[in-house]
Amino acid sequence: RFIELRNWCWDTFGPGVERKYITLHPTQDTLESVNAWCWHAEQDQLRIYFRSDKELAVFKLKWQ
Repeated sequence: RFIELRNWCWDTFGPGVERKYITLHPTQDTLESVNAWCWHAEQDQLRIYFRSDKELAVFKLKWQ
């Protein structure tokens, strides 16, 4: 299911990035590539993060 949600976010909000690339390598290019969301898929944790409540509301309208 996580892949389905991640693909939907990519199609809806534009390209995202794995969270570790934001926190471990915060270059200007990386920060500019971050759209409205990112994901985390390590250590048995599958999470999607949104930049603001606006993106979260759109996500909830579709998936809840």
